[in-house]
Amino acid sequence: MAKNRATKVRFDDARHLLLRTGWGPEPAHIDALVGLTRQQAVRKLINGLRDAPHRPLPGWRRELPPPRREIRADKRAFKKKVRTMAKELRAWWLAEMITTPSPLTEKLTLFWHGHFTSSLRVVRWAPAMLQQNLLLRREGTRDFRALLRGVLRDPAMLRYLDNHQNRVGKPNENLAMHPELAPLRPLWRRGELAWVLGLGYDNPNRSHFKSGDIWCAADPQVRALEKGWLSRALYGHQVSGSPADGLLFGAAHAGPFTGGRGLVLRGDRRAVATRRWL
Repeated sequence: MAKNRATKVRFDDARHLLLRTGWGPEPAHIDALVGLTRQQAVRKLINGLRDAPHRPLPGWRRELPPPRREIRADKRAFKKKVRTMAKELRAWWLAEMITTPSPLTEKLTLFWHGHFTSSLRVVRWAPAMLQQNLLLRREGTRDFRALLRGVLRDPAMLRYLDNHQNRVGKPNENLAMHPELAPLRPLWRRGELAWVLGLGYDNPNRSHFKSGDIWCAADPQVRALEKGWLSRALYGHQVSGSPADGLLFGAAHAGPFTGGRGLVLRGDRRAVATRRWL
């Protein structure tokens, strides 16, 4: 591994690296990496990452949507303004991609935009999408946890995921339920499925296995996991005719259902969701 890091970068190596981390590299940019070690070349690209755009931002970047009564008063003018700002936003980002001194920054911003999918067509407010773009480039090269938390609070993302439809007792499925759990939505809608948020605990144990036992037992003093907290909570409250108190998907063990009637399932979740387990 150390030998590979010290290998000198050739012209073809530099071109390949810049194509993967940018768009269409110019000969001068390729020549700047030739002769460096691989470690030096990669570090040069990483050190060039930016957390702010190179080009000036549009003047409407902080503009808020007008009140509904103003929109209703002149819908044609509002729609024209929305289309104009959308075109300006697209032109701004394309220009930023072309002129940026750090193509890797734009590549990462585009990557995160594809990962945390949203759409100007749905959000329909360019300033909100611009602020999301700034968030992705600001946090996208730092801490993923900070990026994820920021996206979950991002107005454009919340609008894209229909979070304005959230209601007490009826959370929005686009944001509150992972797409992989979509086959379980019919159970949720019928009131036959409940969610329990898995939180951490104070002063966590540094042992992965010990910490898992503590979480599953809900007891920081546990020595060996014999009875999970869900098994204790549901003891004596079993539903008549139900073969299990709950399901664990893809788990290696029963976890919080240890010592109780939890089913560990590793099969096709779609087939499982068609059965009346709960």
